[in-house]
Amino acid sequence: MGPGWLPDRLKSCLDEHLSTGLLLVDFEYLKDRLASKQLAIKIGEGQAGVRTLQAEGDAAGIMAMWLTSAMASSALPPLQK
Repeated sequence: MGPGWLPDRLKSCLDEHLSTGLLLVDFEYLKDRLASKQLAIKIGEGQAGVRTLQAEGDAAGIMAMWLTSAMASSALPPLQK
Protein backbone atom coordinates (compact mmCIF):
# COMPACT_ATOMS: atom_id res chain seq x y z
CA MET A 1 0.00 0.00 0.00
CA GLY A 2 1.19 3.47 -0.58
CA PRO A 3 -0.05 7.00 -0.58
CA GLY A 4 -1.86 6.40 -3.88
CA TRP A 5 -4.06 3.57 -2.64
CA LEU A 6 -5.35 2.73 0.81
CA PRO A 7 -8.56 0.86 1.63
CA ASP A 8 -10.92 2.98 3.73
CA ARG A 9 -11.15 0.36 6.45
CA LEU A 10 -7.40 0.64 7.09
CA LYS A 11 -7.09 4.45 7.25
CA SER A 12 -8.00 4.75 10.95
CA CYS A 13 -5.45 2.08 11.86
CA LEU A 14 -2.39 3.59 10.18
CA ASP A 15 -0.27 6.60 11.05
CA GLU A 16 1.26 9.15 8.68
CA HIS A 17 4.08 6.69 7.86
CA LEU A 18 1.56 3.93 7.03
CA SER A 19 2.64 2.06 10.18
CA THR A 20 0.25 -0.03 12.23
CA GLY A 21 1.91 -0.12 15.60
CA LEU A 22 2.17 -3.46 17.38
CA LEU A 23 0.22 -6.33 15.79
CA LEU A 24 0.35 -10.08 16.14
CA VAL A 25 0.06 -11.52 12.63
CA ASP A 26 0.27 -14.87 10.90
CA PHE A 27 2.80 -14.44 8.09
CA GLU A 28 2.53 -18.10 7.11
CA TYR A 29 -1.18 -17.67 6.35
CA LEU A 30 -0.39 -14.65 4.15
CA LYS A 31 2.40 -16.49 2.35
CA ASP A 32 0.12 -19.51 1.75
CA ARG A 33 -2.69 -17.31 0.35
CA LEU A 34 -0.26 -15.58 -2.00
CA ALA A 35 1.43 -18.83 -3.08
CA SER A 36 -1.94 -20.41 -3.92
CA LYS A 37 -2.42 -17.64 -6.49
CA GLN A 38 1.24 -17.59 -7.56
CA LEU A 39 1.73 -14.10 -6.12
CA ALA A 40 4.40 -12.69 -3.86
CA ILE A 41 5.17 -9.66 -1.74
CA LYS A 42 8.40 -8.24 -0.38
CA ILE A 43 8.86 -8.62 3.37
CA GLY A 44 11.72 -6.68 4.90
CA GLU A 45 12.91 -6.93 8.49
CA GLY A 46 14.26 -4.01 10.47
CA GLN A 47 15.33 -3.46 14.05
CA ALA A 48 13.40 -4.98 16.95
CA GLY A 49 11.39 -7.28 14.67
CA VAL A 50 9.80 -4.47 12.66
CA ARG A 51 8.59 -5.76 9.31
CA THR A 52 7.94 -3.80 6.14
CA LEU A 53 5.59 -5.14 3.48
CA GLN A 54 5.47 -4.17 -0.19
CA ALA A 55 2.93 -5.51 -2.66
CA GLU A 56 1.42 -4.60 -6.02
CA GLY A 57 -1.73 -5.51 -7.90
CA ASP A 58 -3.65 -8.57 -6.73
CA ALA A 59 -1.02 -9.25 -4.07
CA ALA A 60 -1.72 -5.82 -2.54
CA GLY A 61 -5.43 -6.64 -2.33
CA ILE A 62 -4.75 -9.93 -0.56
CA MET A 63 -2.31 -8.23 1.79
CA ALA A 64 -4.86 -5.50 2.59
CA MET A 65 -7.53 -8.07 3.44
CA TRP A 66 -5.06 -10.02 5.60
CA LEU A 67 -3.95 -6.86 7.40
CA THR A 68 -7.56 -5.74 7.93
CA SER A 69 -8.36 -9.11 9.47
CA ALA A 70 -5.32 -8.89 11.77
CA MET A 71 -6.35 -5.41 12.92
CA ALA A 72 -9.97 -6.43 13.46
CA SER A 73 -8.94 -9.35 15.67
CA SER A 74 -6.35 -7.32 17.59
CA ALA A 75 -7.15 -6.15 21.11
CA LEU A 76 -5.17 -2.97 20.47
CA PRO A 77 -7.09 0.28 19.83
CA PRO A 78 -6.61 2.23 16.57
CA LEU A 79 -3.69 4.68 16.51
CA GLN A 80 -4.50 8.18 17.71
CA LYS A 81 -3.63 10.83 15.15
